[in-house]
Amino acid sequence: MNDLIVSFAVRNGRVVGLRRLLSQVSDHGQLSTQTMNLLLRDLKDIAADDVRAIIRARTGEASVSRRPLVPQAPRLVVSANPLKDQRERPNIPGADASWLSTQLQVVTADGAHEGLLHAHDGGIVGALGAALVVVLGDTIAISSHPDTTPSVILDELVDLLRMEGIAIRHLPTGFTLAQLRTNETWLVSPVSGVRRVDSWLEYGTVVPAPHMPPASPVPSAEELNAQLTRVAEPVAQCEAI
Repeated sequence: MNDLIVSFAVRNGRVVGLRRLLSQVSDHGQLSTQTMNLLLRDLKDIAADDVRAIIRARTGEASVSRRPLVPQAPRLVVSANPLKDQRERPNIPGADASWLSTQLQVVTADGAHEGLLHAHDGGIVGALGAALVVVLGDTIAISSHPDTTPSVILDELVDLLRMEGIAIRHLPTGFTLAQLRTNETWLVSPVSGVRRVDSWLEYGTVVPAPHMPPASPVPSAEELNAQLTRVAEPVAQCEAI
């Protein structure tokens, strides 16, 4: 079985979607209660600081390590040249981490912070290190393409948006580049939260990205990050799944 690798931010001792995340880890590794208790103990040990935690799970085993939380670029620039998705296990978070890291190096060398992945059928299924969300009028669009990687924080975000009365549109073939380029687009990751794309890098030129109109009923990325922070779960109070 391929390793599942999930990386997420721990801030003020809390994690967004913690129980969902631990359930994902437990299910993938078919982990015993004892193993989950040991994993939680180690996670609690590092949760006193603001860190990027990394959990790796395989059958019967799981471990957690810590990395520093790297400051985010003030303005998010995404490459408008989608990369051919050559992942072997897109449905397992982190299973293709090495390939994704190599592609990210290529994208950043060109001057962008993130890149897009297009599947064999042409649909854009996600970013290299984040899920994609597009604001289409008063609705939110997400990809339900079979090669779109499951995202715990995206599930949390969708729950919040539904509570706000925002309709969710599922795109079974992924996004088109035109949808991304002509509407406000967010990148959503468990490390960085919800980030609005500020600009697109197209043939070496940085082009400003569209913003949703001020009267839109859809909450802003900043407002949603504040809500996600409020519902983040305390690590110290979590018990084994």
